[in-house]
Amino acid sequence: MNKDLLEVELLDRVQSSIEENICSYEIEEIEDIFNENKGEVQRVLTFNRGTHHDCMIISPDGLFRAAVGDDLSPELVMGVANTLIKYAKYQH
Repeated sequence: MNKDLLEVELLDRVQSSIEENICSYEIEEIEDIFNENKGEVQRVLTFNRGTHHDCMIISPDGLFRAAVGDDLSPELVMGVANTLIKYAKYQH
């Protein structure tokens, strides 16, 4: 399996874990991007809650790469962070 396909598969698993644990936000948009500096595929998740939108970039190993929004919700950031920690713990 080539490296990019493996990274997309890992991102799918991370995303599934986030979807299972974050219930007060909806993932509105998903985009895979290639980070040339890191040499990896990363996923941009756009979360929606009413008219509020936040974007987070995650890596295949389940790490935050960035989180942006007009008024970034601490509840969402903590929920995703906790999910990523649990995901990493059970993958090793």
